[in-house]
Amino acid sequence: MGTDSKSNHSFSSFQPWQTLMGIVVFLILLIIIYTVWHINVKGSQAAKLTNEDKTAVTLLLNNPQLSDSIKIEKAVNYMAQNLSPSSEKVKSDFINEYSKFKITDLIAALPSISMDSKSYFWLNTDMKYIEVIFWSIFGVLASILYFSSESMRTGTFRKEELPVYWAKIFYAPLISLIIIFSYKLITSSGTAVFDYTSIEIIVFSFILGFFSGRAIELLNKIKDVILPGGKAEEVPAGKGILAGKIAVPRNVDGLTSAKIKVTLTSVVNSGIPVDTETDTDGVYCFKNIKDGVYELKAFKNLKEVNYSASVLNKKISKDKSIVLEDLLLEEEKKEELHV
Repeated sequence: MGTDSKSNHSFSSFQPWQTLMGIVVFLILLIIIYTVWHINVKGSQAAKLTNEDKTAVTLLLNNPQLSDSIKIEKAVNYMAQNLSPSSEKVKSDFINEYSKFKITDLIAALPSISMDSKSYFWLNTDMKYIEVIFWSIFGVLASILYFSSESMRTGTFRKEELPVYWAKIFYAPLISLIIIFSYKLITSSGTAVFDYTSIEIIVFSFILGFFSGRAIELLNKIKDVILPGGKAEEVPAGKGILAGKIAVPRNVDGLTSAKIKVTLTSVVNSGIPVDTETDTDGVYCFKNIKDGVYELKAFKNLKEVNYSASVLNKKISKDKSIVLEDLLLEEEKKEELHV
């Protein structure tokens, strides 16, 4: 009994700033590990010629005053020098390989020529997936710091959300890896295009971590590519799905799209309204809705001011998913406030 009282007292005395301090300490430790590891294990990347380099090489290969062998020798040495080889062996192998090309073949190959070059990051080996893990975690931590500080500033911090914050640190890197592994599917669906052997993969990983909610949506799109036709199985007969996004006015300090209460109420049949909350991007979703006509209302209170928006008489049919356009919260007029 005494132990329970002590634990409850400890939890009730929890202060929001402890979350920020814990995240900052964890982030600093992670940065130290990342930096020391990179100092001791040199990185590399697949460097490609810039447009200026391609122009210079083309001019060398078309110089009428030089013989073909001299043209190729000068062009290949120029490329080897400007691509910053990671070692002398890499440079030597590059020169030996492309010195055998004919002039026309070398010009045609310019857009695809690359070399293992020096880099602080691990991008040209399988260690690039360690970069994905690190940078997705960095993205999650940056996201937690941002949203936690914002909620503390507006007085909306909820300690019940702490398990969600810490869970992101573990599941976001896994989601990022899966999305990176399936980059060909992402590219073919037109959702995202990136070079997974260059610095772009680090930027992509950080964004996936920071917007982990969007990353899950992207994972759902990959699922639709791999398992087409799954939507019909997910929606039970006679029921539907209603989803959408809540937007907020830009000029209201502290008002964000996160944790907005959204209520769905049947207009025809009396029943208990169904509630949900938006995620960090303002997205909400109601599943397994019976056929009928509904009223949707979004509501948020900020500094004793109510903001709301509603959609009246929305008909939901069976076996259909409805996505509403962005719904903008507006300040309720004083006469509309209920005492």
